[in-house]
Amino acid sequence: MERVILILRLSNTLFQVGIPIEFSLSSDEWALALEQILLILLIIGRWMLPKGALTRDQLSQLLLVYIGIAADSLEFSLETLKEQAVLCDLALIIIIMSIWSWSLMQFCLVMTAVAAPKPRMATGKRERTFCGGCCENEIWALMMSVVLQDAPFLTMRLYLMIRYRVINQMMLFFTCKNTMVVLLQFYRMAILCLGDENDDDDANNEGLNPEKNGHASNMELKDDLTCVVAEDNKEKNYEKLD
Repeated sequence: MERVILILRLSNTLFQVGIPIEFSLSSDEWALALEQILLILLIIGRWMLPKGALTRDQLSQLLLVYIGIAADSLEFSLETLKEQAVLCDLALIIIIMSIWSWSLMQFCLVMTAVAAPKPRMATGKRERTFCGGCCENEIWALMMSVVLQDAPFLTMRLYLMIRYRVINQMMLFFTCKNTMVVLLQFYRMAILCLGDENDDDDANNEGLNPEKNGHASNMELKDDLTCVVAEDNKEKNYEKLD
């Protein structure tokens, strides 16, 4: 509070002395500044809101995801709107801003907070749902990330490259990045839906392996014999003392 008062007094003194404080931005700079302020306020606002059913670990993970989403969204609007082919077409500007606004819907959702994996049971089997794991929280988070951000960004960049010949180093890089992200997200969804069957098969194979089962049974027998011998020795010692 004291620092704020000191800054206000200093600015008031400079104004009275007649020293001008230049603070002027062009229309493009104002638009960029407002976009940045909006994204920062969305992240800080979610941080300050009650966390509800989320744990602190999940909330911190969600805020980190929000920072990545904000950086990708801001980069998309900056890289596409500065192209000459886009600046001369009002329809393209409206479409790009609509896609950018559509990507901000991710800040209203909390599906990106992934629950911790459940521990494996002693039998090596996991509980299955009727949909084979396709309705898990992480599956919906990946699907919404693809629908709300990665797929629209990739489609728009490919459209600009093919239709308007907008080809440069940054456009190629971010197009390759979006393509890899979409492929990895679909791969992750396939692993989550089908990976449990492989894990259960491996667990069942381990349970049906006769060598491992025989080794385990032998170890149990040795432990039982050791306990019996120790009890007999104790009884003999008690008899000698008597």
